[in-house]
Amino acid sequence: MPMCMTPASAAMQVLYALETASEKSEARHGFNFRESDWSARGEFDKLSRRNLLNAETIRKLSSVKHRLEYIVKLSESLASSASEVLRLYERHLEPVTSKLSKGFASIPDEIISIIFKYSACDEQQGTRHAIWLSQVSRRFRQLALGDRSLWSKQFLWYDSSENMVKTCIKRSGTNADFQIVVNATDMLPRYAIDNFLRVCAPTASRWRSFALICDWDGSRSGPNFYINDSVDDIGRQILALPRLRELSLIQRHYRATPDVLMWRSSMGYIRENSWDAPNLQVVRCVEYIPSPTFPFAFVSQFTMSLTLLPLHIYYQIGDLLVFLSAMEGLTDMELELKIHGNADSAMGANFHVDQTFRCARLSSLRLHISGLTLPSGPYCLLEPFLEALEMPFLGHLALHVTLGASVVCFYGPRLHDTGVLSALANILLPSPYTHTRLTSLDINISLSDLGKEELRTTNLPLLTIPLARIPNVTTLTISTFCRISFSWEEFLSMPSKRSLRRLRILSCDNMDAGHLQVMIRSLKNVDAWGLLDRVLIQKCSSLDEESALLAVGKERMRFMTW
Repeated sequence: MPMCMTPASAAMQVLYALETASEKSEARHGFNFRESDWSARGEFDKLSRRNLLNAETIRKLSSVKHRLEYIVKLSESLASSASEVLRLYERHLEPVTSKLSKGFASIPDEIISIIFKYSACDEQQGTRHAIWLSQVSRRFRQLALGDRSLWSKQFLWYDSSENMVKTCIKRSGTNADFQIVVNATDMLPRYAIDNFLRVCAPTASRWRSFALICDWDGSRSGPNFYINDSVDDIGRQILALPRLRELSLIQRHYRATPDVLMWRSSMGYIRENSWDAPNLQVVRCVEYIPSPTFPFAFVSQFTMSLTLLPLHIYYQIGDLLVFLSAMEGLTDMELELKIHGNADSAMGANFHVDQTFRCARLSSLRLHISGLTLPSGPYCLLEPFLEALEMPFLGHLALHVTLGASVVCFYGPRLHDTGVLSALANILLPSPYTHTRLTSLDINISLSDLGKEELRTTNLPLLTIPLARIPNVTTLTISTFCRISFSWEEFLSMPSKRSLRRLRILSCDNMDAGHLQVMIRSLKNVDAWGLLDRVLIQKCSSLDEESALLAVGKERMRFMTW
């Protein structure tokens, strides 16, 4: 023992050493101590071999004996205190462990069936989880086989077998809706898709959704699946699909080399479709724009997620406009455009669209844009794209733009007086001449997480909403990190009309009482404040209800923190 350590400190070191030992995984398996593990036993053997018990030998034996007595007392004290702490934990955990010790035996079959339903609906595994669950025990097997829906998602993977697919079809019963997923990767032979559809064809009348996921990667050897080829392969199958509601076409990879993203147009593909799907309503596309000969032009809902690439953005925008104009039945659309690198500014200021593309029945559009470059992006990309879209029946428009930290870093403290965000808002709004039915508008201009950190060192920029551009809008929702104001600039041959009745300020975390008063003053300056029936302030963390009530007034304000 070091000279500075007291016996009490030394004893505590023993306790700490025991706790450290208990953290080791092998400690949980227990130890078998032997007498030979103790140095005192070796000392005893050494001293007892002496024939003469002289005073020195007796002194040493007595000293070791006293140390062992102390160790026994210390061990008993440690065991007693550890037992007390153990009982404390046991009393606290007993209600839980008593149930866990019974396992699934204590859980009703109805609850287990619900758990099965969630665990067996994996996007990547299809019915594999259902198969695995049915092999755990007799009870699990009975429950799994008793729920037909667990077996109704047929998933073609590279190692899917015909017998497995047939077994799942048999276990799904005769009426359950089917979800069909084809995952075409470089590990899947091309003929496997035809074989899979041939096996599933007898259930075609029960297909509720169909998803084609393709992996095209020119940087790798082996068969590469581009979605156009697979769509053609599938479209040749003669199928009657009366229940089909949703079609998903997903292109997972776009690479010519490991570091170069690529795009392949669908414009040259002539679709020869043999599917009869009279009730198809929804088409979802990821990194894929169908050709204008897409056979399901009558669908009412379309969603797309697309990465715009510097070398291909001109063709991507052109293909998208042509496709949208060919979708004659489209009423609801959601577009997510993710700008890669400087793709938007790479288009150049001279980019323009020579014609308009009419979406004759479209009534609702939700547009999400991320990675936009300021100030050039809105002029080079958004303005020509939005001006080319003619949507005479558009009633609801939601615009969500996410700016990165580079915007804040580039402008720095000058961001608040540049006017670039007000210019962006002006470009985002559709022409009031051709969109006279627009009555509901959502504007969301946000920063990425990194951008929010950078913004703390700058003044808040001003977002000005030109009310003359939205003369028929009655309901306006604004979510932004900026200060908000309103303006009015007359349009030639447009009547001076102010229709705004309901204003919702949502998740404007930087808005305080002063910013709110400035916004209200701008509304009064354009003669719009007196026409408002309701002002809803929701989830604005820098604004308290009392300050908001004082600024807005009791008659028209509603305040919500959730």
